[in-house]
Amino acid sequence: MFQAGKAATIAKEMVRYNLSVLGLGETRWTPSGEVKLPSGQSVIYSGHEEDGANHTEGVAIMMTKETRKALIAWEPISSRLITASFRTNNRRVKAHIIQCYAPTNDAVDDVKARLYDSLNYLLSLRLEEGMRATRK
Repeated sequence: MFQAGKAATIAKEMVRYNLSVLGLGETRWTPSGEVKLPSGQSVIYSGHEEDGANHTEGVAIMMTKETRKALIAWEPISSRLITASFRTNNRRVKAHIIQCYAPTNDAVDDVKARLYDSLNYLLSLRLEEGMRATRK
């Protein structure tokens, strides 16, 4: 998505397939933030945070205007992980999305371990949150 026009092309495909939310990997955007596209979709993204970082990796979640209104919170975890929480029609139910850009098998073991450690931590947080909500 780093090349000019790629986000617009993806937004058009989102409309064509009637998608309200779409997870994206290898976006190559830095650092992290939110962008509203001319077509109306919003993109929340997470990339490398260091100054002068290479435009590699990166994850994002693209959503329609309606879905953006339901966004409760989002968090850029790393250049490989982003999470977002949305309201649903049932006020007692939230939808949580974790978008992940996993390294290939030939990546350095440390890179893979960090990703899976972060992912396990995120999942355990969501599980605890869900268990607390069911006790109320």
